[in-house]
Amino acid sequence: MEELETKKYAGIDLGRTSVQFSIYREGQEEMTEESFLLSEEEQKEYIESGMRQVERYMETGGLRWPDFQAVHFSMEDASEENRSKLKSAVSEELRKLHGVKVITHFRAFAEYVFHQERIMWDRNTLLLDYHDNKLSYVLIDQIRRSKQKAYRALQQRIDLNEYRVAEGTPEQDQNFGQMMKRFLVKNPANIIFLTGSGFEGNWMKKTLTYLCAGRRVFLGQNLYANGACLLGIHSIELMDEGMILMDGPDMVYHTVGVVTTEAGHSMFRLLQLEENGIIHMEVWILFLIKVREWISFTIIRKRMKLREPPVISKDFRNDRQRQQESALKSALLRRQRE
Repeated sequence: MEELETKKYAGIDLGRTSVQFSIYREGQEEMTEESFLLSEEEQKEYIESGMRQVERYMETGGLRWPDFQAVHFSMEDASEENRSKLKSAVSEELRKLHGVKVITHFRAFAEYVFHQERIMWDRNTLLLDYHDNKLSYVLIDQIRRSKQKAYRALQQRIDLNEYRVAEGTPEQDQNFGQMMKRFLVKNPANIIFLTGSGFEGNWMKKTLTYLCAGRRVFLGQNLYANGACLLGIHSIELMDEGMILMDGPDMVYHTVGVVTTEAGHSMFRLLQLEENGIIHMEVWILFLIKVREWISFTIIRKRMKLREPPVISKDFRNDRQRQQESALKSALLRRQRE
């Protein structure tokens, strides 16, 4: 009997010094992870060089782009200029079959976390990215711990000079550890991911001892490629456990909601945000003084450049509420005439 073809998904992270390539085969617990270092000469055009490395690996392994259900890319700098370079660097076959879909490292980490088992995202999760003596972090903070949860994802950079942390110095371990103690007091996390060339080597003794105290710590270089790969299966936009508010350069558009009350219970209602728009939403409020009013508010995506943004309205009322509103308006008009 002919073996059934296994669905495959690919994620490619194009870094300045290396490229990561991850493949997920449906039904398998672990991904295939590959990493290719770029020479100093290749780093000058790292996007083009990274794609050549991927193409060579696929040719050697007998892989073709039609073998995959989806292909996603991640980049630290997902600017329009770099997206354009990537479109020119990929093959015509890849463009036609899968398009050129790019997400930032910020979004890739969120996708990776929320595709794991519940224990991995049912608490605060922290990513530390350390390379070239620069440290940035992504904190996924659970801001609502009820059955329908809410999370805030935040991306920031830490000034290492403030903590006298420098790669290769005798004080690196001690100063880095002291910095993390102060950081985790203000930003508690239960699960920590470490990535980047800065964490390589044997310098992390005191730091690792502290980080592992009561926490789960993972070290890996393919986190972003894994997140891009898992996005091909389904986006976390399909998540129904609550909402995610992502404060950074790459937003998850759908996961903004309002808290409503139904049958005496607080419920999250997710409101669909358009990728290139500003949405005006009308929300029905019932005040204690029994006067119904309409309020409107606007959610604006950060860093958007829009000349004529579309305005989309949505009516959240049911027929009974519309009838009540109409009756109330009629009563008010009669009183004004009287």
